[in-house]
Amino acid sequence: MSRPEITLRSFAKINLGLEICSLRDDGFHEVVSIMQAIDLYDSIYLSPADNIDVISGVEGLEASDDLMLQAANALRLATGTKMGAKIRTTKHIPSSAGLGGGSSNGATVLLGLNQLWKTELAYPELAAISAELGSDVTFFLTGGTALTTGRGEQVGPQLPTPNSWVLLAKPTHGLSTKKVYNCLRTTEYSKGSKTRSLMRSIINKEPDYSLMVNSLSSPATRLLPELNKTLSILANTSQNTLVSGSGSTCFALFQSMKEAQLAENHLSNTGLWTHICPFVGEWSNTYNRGRS
Repeated sequence: MSRPEITLRSFAKINLGLEICSLRDDGFHEVVSIMQAIDLYDSIYLSPADNIDVISGVEGLEASDDLMLQAANALRLATGTKMGAKIRTTKHIPSSAGLGGGSSNGATVLLGLNQLWKTELAYPELAAISAELGSDVTFFLTGGTALTTGRGEQVGPQLPTPNSWVLLAKPTHGLSTKKVYNCLRTTEYSKGSKTRSLMRSIINKEPDYSLMVNSLSSPATRLLPELNKTLSILANTSQNTLVSGSGSTCFALFQSMKEAQLAENHLSNTGLWTHICPFVGEWSNTYNRGRS
């Protein structure tokens, strides 16, 4: 009997803290970050096939940059399976937005094909594969709220997820992560202390969002000055605003959906793409992740 199509949600993230500490010998940067999954997601559909067939939903995406295709091929290589899959995506997460859409898609395909193909890799094996796909991919194997270190591929500890709402605001133009990092100045490096202090406040279930920091905010705004206007508009609605990742999405935090909706009303004539959603906790143990 043929196996049915699997439908999965591929969630976005924001960075509650992102500090760049140094340039590593391998060319990557050493980071200390708190990544937070949010209720904005792409839908990914997986069904059995003879070969790997990916429809990304992203216009102009080269196969060499498609993390879903890379994830499928990496899982085949790691397990020796000859099975294939048709992979389709309905996109809702903007691209080049600092929301981790591509990384999330790659991790979600890795998890989904591990289920579809019954390859039954545990979390450590999946994490080893995901780390090779990209710096942020491993986080999306578990989601929720987590400290990430190294170049972003070292995930943990897992933190309690705050009960917060986020208003996302994105200008028309996106930003290339590579270009933002290339624009980063050594004077903008830090030691990760504010993000670790924020982590402790979250552990104590009293999140101090005044500690939010992003080392990439300055290079992002140098490349896209209109981010300053976006942040200024958000600052009129919330004390807690930041650029997410390398941009171009900015966000503001609120205690309730109603507060976020009132704030969104102030952005109605700005031309910004907006979205309101709550934080999302760690994924349920649907997959064999090797954790109790």
